[in-house]
Order: sequence, then structure tokens, then C-alpha cells
Amino acid sequence: MENVWVVIPTYWGQNGTKEHPSDTEAFDHPTEMDGIQTLERTIKNISSFEDSFNILVLLSVTHKDYKRIAKVRVEEILSKYKKQKDIYLICNDDIDEFNSKFIKSPLNFKTYGAIRNVQLAIPYFMDADYVIAIDDDEIISDKNYFKKVSELMNNKSINLLSGVYLNDKGSYLLPEAISKDLNFYVQKFNLINSLITNEMNNPLQPHKTHVGFGGNMIFSRRVIKKVCFDEYITRGEDFDYILHPKCS
Repeated sequence: MENVWVVIPTYWGQNGTKEHPSDTEAFDHPTEMDGIQTLERTIKNISSFEDSFNILVLLSVTHKDYKRIAKVRVEEILSKYKKQKDIYLICNDDIDEFNSKFIKSPLNFKTYGAIRNVQLAIPYFMDADYVIAIDDDEIISDKNYFKKVSELMNNKSINLLSGVYLNDKGSYLLPEAISKDLNFYVQKFNLINSLITNEMNNPLQPHKTHVGFGGNMIFSRRVIKKVCFDEYITRGEDFDYILHPKCS
């Protein structure tokens, strides 16, 4: 039987200020302690699948002051679904304890790239055949998602898979809010949309690509052994990862 791990990083707290700097890089949209969270919707959705896999949640907080309360809130969410799936939680303190057992360990929760490395390392040590990376604000709508992934990942020529996100209208395109008259280097959404459209219209699926989305990415054990994320890249760590020649 396949040893499959679905790993979901979740970010809690508030990005720092000059007076109260954060202990991590600035995250896109961390969940505030008393704010609306999306994690439970994701866990409920993933747990509803009958396929065999483990769920690992990585809890990163922007300030060490939030560690206790964030852990309590996340544990409360996960406890509702532990009868359906084996669900594990890793927090900052767990990483500190893990690191203490090694002379030198790079694992930490300070940047997106570093968190992605924890996403790979822990399942690897648990003998995972492959790791499915999902973000904490997503749901899987395709009921055959895990079966499709299994069929593809059992192809030994595939080391890494990545798919698109769909919005509430079923489109994979980002909102094009930037005028084409602006500088080329600020055309991020337009350029990504153009690239995604080309990739999705390729008659061969799956195929080699320069596009990677960290919230819908599947890593084989083979590629985890060879390639890690660059923890010093503050954004685009998913695109950077797939550009490595050993990921192809």
C-alpha cells in the first residue's frame, strides 16, 4: 500500500510592525488569532475522501507570543476530523525538538521556502512514497484527485507534479488588474495568465513546465531526496523549485 502524506501549512498571527517586528518573513494573509480561518474547510474537505493517506498540518506563527493560542485553536479544528483520518500537527516547538537531535539541521518556520522544506522532510522521515502539498485555503473538488495522482506518481519517470487552482467561476486565470501600459516587470498577473494558458492548452498532459503552484504540488520520494527549497527566496519558491534540473 502506498504511504501518502497530504501536508498543509497554516499561517497564524499578524505581520510585524516597526515597533513589533515579526519572527518570520511577511506572510501573504496570516490568520489573525480572533479572525476568520479557512483551515477547517480544507481539513473537512480533505478528510471526506476515502482514499488512504495521512494528513500533516504545519503551524507557523508570526510571533512567538502566538504559539500557545494558535496551537489550541488549530488542535480544536483538527480534533473534529481525527476519526476520519490520521492527522498530525507540527509546531515551532516540535521543530526545535527535532533539530536538537541533530548536530546541524536547517529546518525552521521562518520563510515560505523553509516551511516547504519541513513539508518535505517530515514525511520523508516517515517513509512517504510521495507528498501532496495543499494550502490551508483550498478544497479539492475532483473526487478522483487522489486516484489520478496515484496513477501518475507510480510512473517512475515522473518526479514532480503540479496543477492549477480554480476560482469560484471554475477559471484558472488570475484577475488581470494591471494595465498592459505599465512596466514589463510589474506585469506579474498578465504574464502568469499567458503562461498558464499556454500550458493548459498543451495537448500533452502532463508535460514539462516552468509553472509550479506550491498549493497543488506532488513530490516523489526520489526528488525529495535530491532537491530542497531555497529558504532565502521570499516569494515564488514554488516556481524556483521546479526549475531545478533534477525536478524534471
